[in-house]
Amino acid sequence: MDRRIRRTKAVFKDTIIDLMREYKYKDISVTDIVKNADYSRAAFYTHFKDKEALLEELTEDVIEDLKQAYEEPYHEVKPFHVHTLKPENIKIFHHVFAHKDFYYVVIHSEALPGFQKMITYQLKELLLSDFNRRTEELKLEKELLAGYQAYAIYGMIMEWVEGGYKYSADYMASQLLLILQERFS
Repeated sequence: MDRRIRRTKAVFKDTIIDLMREYKYKDISVTDIVKNADYSRAAFYTHFKDKEALLEELTEDVIEDLKQAYEEPYHEVKPFHVHTLKPENIKIFHHVFAHKDFYYVVIHSEALPGFQKMITYQLKELLLSDFNRRTEELKLEKELLAGYQAYAIYGMIMEWVEGGYKYSADYMASQLLLILQERFS
């Protein structure tokens, strides 16, 4: 994708996040978006069908980045095992912090009522993939364990967002690692 197109789309995505911090999503119009982004309606409609398409693409981008952040430890630690992990290998909280305004608005907005389900579904799929890479046999049903962990991780993210990100991403990673290591010890 052309750099100018990426930059234009990024401005629209940042603008809708800024507007959602101030207004209810249903009250935001394309006119509000283009006015605040300082672009024309034609520029907006060149890239997006409507504000829903903009929000959908933004959400897809964030979820794709979440997947990459989750899988990062697998590139750094070989062979992968929870006891060989270090807090600096866990990147999921760095991802959340990099998209902190997005997470704040979707947790506090009515715009994406299914966001929790989307994130936990994605985390569950990643966890199931993680479990299938392991050589040791799990005593628990994989689906149940993955669901439990997905909601636990999302719960940590929500607590962190609700608390105004008062802890660093590294601290959150160390806390998650302690939880995981306790569970697998």
